Amino acid sequence: MAAAQSWRGIFRINCDFAHTGYHDAIVFPSQANAAHLHRFYGNTLVDQNSDLTSLFTTGESSCQGNTLNRSAYWVPALLAPAYDPNTATRLPDAQGEPAWKNVPAVVGNDEEAHEIFYDSAGVNNLESIQPIPLGLIMITGNSMGQPGNAQDTSMVRWHCQSWQSDDASNPRWSSSIPECLAPDRLRMDIFFPSCWNGVDLVSFDHKSRMAYPVNNGNPNGTACPASHPVPIIRVSFHYAFGVKPEAYDSHTKSSRGWRFSSNRTSDYQ
Repeated sequence: MAAAQSWRGIFRINCDFAHTGYHDAIVFPSQANAAHLHRFYGNTLVDQNSDLTSLFTTGESSCQGNTLNRSAYWVPALLAPAYDPNTATRLPDAQGEPAWKNVPAVVGNDEEAHEIFYDSAGVNNLESIQPIPLGLIMITGNSMGQPGNAQDTSMVRWHCQSWQSDDASNPRWSSSIPECLAPDRLRMDIFFPSCWNGVDLVSFDHKSRMAYPVNNGNPNGTACPASHPVPIIRVSFHYAFGVKPEAYDSHTKSSRGWRFSSNRTSDYQ
């Protein structure tokens, strides 16, 4: 379920998993192996050198429609502690440190993929929404989020699928990774900002050119702030991670200890 007057004009696609890599063409352009581990969806040839031209002209696509959509989507890898299946003890990696394993995102009946929504939920005046300008680069989320400085759930939110969270009657969301018990699924939603300053396609922090819609008592509902007056189609990512024996905490059979590759410790997610 969704709240009234929300999620209007939705276009949804599924993109299969494409590859993993330690590259990020936005944050570390032209620098090989400079980033934390990412999971990539969409364009199959994305690396640290990817740009607008290469996305248009090279690579297959793991998204529905194949080369009709060569867009590239990536997020930090979700990692789970690796345990010995026989002894339930933590396994070491090649350097003797505690080992981690990727937790795959799935849709439907465990097909390894994720969902991307393009929608008009950002502002109430639908006629004002513009196409996403070519070459616009944006990221969202707070990589420094931790207890006492929790990430805003309007940007990134988590829940256990069994919570039956929705935007209408049960807004039960977590700013950090909750402990979901098997055979539940851990869900993650990422909402990108949908208000552009109308000028810059890039910015030093990859964020300041964009903003989220605001209400501020506006009788006409949600609108873009004056600093970022151009509403564009909102992009959101939606992931489901199965809490299964190959990934769950051996002692609690839950998602305890799961973390993003961008985190420095497993004490917070």
